[in-house]
Amino acid sequence: TVLVGSAAAVLFFYATAIVGLWTHDPEVASHTGAILSVLALGGLLNVLNWMPYQIQLASGWTSLALAANSISLIVLIPAILYIAPRYGGYGTAWVWVVLNFTNLIVCFAIMFHRLLREEKWSWIVKDTFIPLLSSFSIAALFTNITISSLTYAYQVVFLLIVSLFTLASAVMVTYYVRVNTVNLLKRLIPIMR
Repeated sequence: TVLVGSAAAVLFFYATAIVGLWTHDPEVASHTGAILSVLALGGLLNVLNWMPYQIQLASGWTSLALAANSISLIVLIPAILYIAPRYGGYGTAWVWVVLNFTNLIVCFAIMFHRLLREEKWSWIVKDTFIPLLSSFSIAALFTNITISSLTYAYQVVFLLIVSLFTLASAVMVTYYVRVNTVNLLKRLIPIMR
């Protein structure tokens, strides 16, 4: 959540700028930035599904994952065939978000009902919601700064600074990550001992 959530927050808010820096084509950036923004959100939701999926497999419970993937396939193909011609890449990206969000909510509820009942709220609030709220809030704060008039190098530096602040905020609000990061820094930097 800390790493992927921070990256997704930056991609979500700065997709057009990132595509513009990558392609050096403002027209391509303006057409694909919104799609990348939505895909970043869908990718984040997909990653959040990954750990519950691994817990299911590790416990030998494969039927939930099989059912979820089968239903997703049955829903995804017709949805894309319907949405893509009407709404293009942007609409199709939203299909990805809705699919992953639905899968996350349903599989989370079923998985936590059967496995790790005591961990449910800690996982949802402390390990997922708070780091994501922190990352998205910090990334959103920087959106008030217009970077399109900056040179290429300054835009890259600005996005790196936003990324570092976004990541640092997620690290600071996530207990185990913060403690392990501080311990690692103490080992690497003698002055912090």
